[in-house]
Amino acid sequence: MNPFIRSLRFIMAQQRGRTAVAVERQTTQLSVGRKTIRLDSFAAKQHAPTPIVFLHGMSPLGVDDPRQINAVAALAAAGFKVLCPAIDAIRQLRIRRESVALFNKIVLKILSVSELSPTGRISLFAPSFSGAICLRVAAEPLFRDKIQTVCAVGTLAGLRRSIEFLLTNDADPYARDIVLANYLPKINKYKRIASVFYASALDNWHTSAAKIPALQAKFSIHQRATKMLAGLTQRERKVYEDLVADRALRERIFTELESYMAREFRAYDVAAVASKIIAPVFLLHGKHDNVIPPLESEELAPKLRQCRLVVSPFIGHSDARVSPRLMGDVYRLIAGFAWYFGQAARE
Repeated sequence: MNPFIRSLRFIMAQQRGRTAVAVERQTTQLSVGRKTIRLDSFAAKQHAPTPIVFLHGMSPLGVDDPRQINAVAALAAAGFKVLCPAIDAIRQLRIRRESVALFNKIVLKILSVSELSPTGRISLFAPSFSGAICLRVAAEPLFRDKIQTVCAVGTLAGLRRSIEFLLTNDADPYARDIVLANYLPKINKYKRIASVFYASALDNWHTSAAKIPALQAKFSIHQRATKMLAGLTQRERKVYEDLVADRALRERIFTELESYMAREFRAYDVAAVASKIIAPVFLLHGKHDNVIPPLESEELAPKLRQCRLVVSPFIGHSDARVSPRLMGDVYRLIAGFAWYFGQAARE
């Protein structure tokens, strides 16, 4: 299939929320060391021999998030078998260096099973934080000739600057709540407050899902954080409210917590290993991304050996409209995915 046809099929299926061809979903279990990992596969009747491994993003539903299922089904409609491993720590909104090591083992296992990887190669696809995991794994010498290509959507070059941005700017509150929920427990006086930020992250996710017409029947607005605040002391509530409203305070908190983040900073430092990635990489970033700024992809791209970078107003910006002024952006988006699919389908 022509790569541009694949690209159009993928984009149209994503926009419509349905595929033009039947896509079958299967669920199995994968033994990885002492862990048993859930592995979902999506495929149309005809597909390329080399599968795409899709690593889900930070969603409480993990691989069952309808928006991620929509993306995976669209990849299958473009003519690929898509394998979706579930990593509990990511689904639980946990930032852990162990997730990189676990995904490394998952990739190794998939490559060792001929039914999953008939060619002995795979391609990778992931959004945001999970995109950094894919790129770190792609840099491993073990996978030099095993990873065919990587697509990372809205990913980061390094975790430190991304966390600093989330805490010290008026960035996406869901992502900011996740960061605070992960690291405030490192200091005893903030432990109880951290649980409220975790609840707030879940509230933000449900509120966002409830605003999407296709998801309104399944998700409603939650107010867990408000209820949990009642269980805090007056002083703790004041600290919570100040952290929500005061950027200068969050900046001081970042300085206080930074030493506790060092291991994750090293584990997710993509820029440091970018030159070791042999596989062609497609970096796609939303022009208006307020979680991870496009500067992250723009600075990462020159460090990669083979890279296609597209910064698009159509990604992460639901109010974008297709107009003659934006037709150049439309073409770059289609051509970018065509480049990735051409790499993923080569034999």
